[in-house]
Amino acid sequence: RVAAQVGEIVARAREVEALNLLLADQVRERSRELSTALRRLAAHGVEDEPLAVGAVLAGRFTIEATLAVGGMGVVYAARDTATDHRVAVKLIRDVDGGVEAAHRFLQEAGAAASVAHPAIVRVIHVDVTEDGQLFQVQELIDGRTLEGWLAEVGRMPPAAVAALGAVLADALATAHRAGVVHRDVKPANVMLTRAA
Repeated sequence: RVAAQVGEIVARAREVEALNLLLADQVRERSRELSTALRRLAAHGVEDEPLAVGAVLAGRFTIEATLAVGGMGVVYAARDTATDHRVAVKLIRDVDGGVEAAHRFLQEAGAAASVAHPAIVRVIHVDVTEDGQLFQVQELIDGRTLEGWLAEVGRMPPAAVAALGAVLADALATAHRAGVVHRDVKPANVMLTRAA
């Protein structure tokens, strides 16, 4: 009976892996399609409007709350109605780089979709709103930044630093093997979670 259960778990894991590969292919393909759409939008300009709670993107992602506002855009908590999971939606603002910056964002999203590691946030969807605002959907991480945690507790014990460093090095090595370079690894961009 145990052997049968293990066999079923292994089969399910293979199914999940195959679905993740399919999802990564779809994100890369959609990124290419959006690059073409953005070239068309470049001539018209885009309104830089915040999203309202309840707004639905791509017929699937319902905005629930604003999580953060930064120089590059706004991050929202949302619900994926296809899976009923909470997700993070990153809405990219019209930045100085214009279409070139948007293309770079799409290329990075496509590349990130090809990286699979437990310590790397998964990209779920990339799209453009009806009014031409670029957005990316990622898994929503329940945790806090390393920067915030260090500000509160001060120094980490050496063993915790070594463990964290090992996880970060492994995640970055996985990304590098896929041709992805993060370029902004810092405590504000590292999330600490209770889950492994």
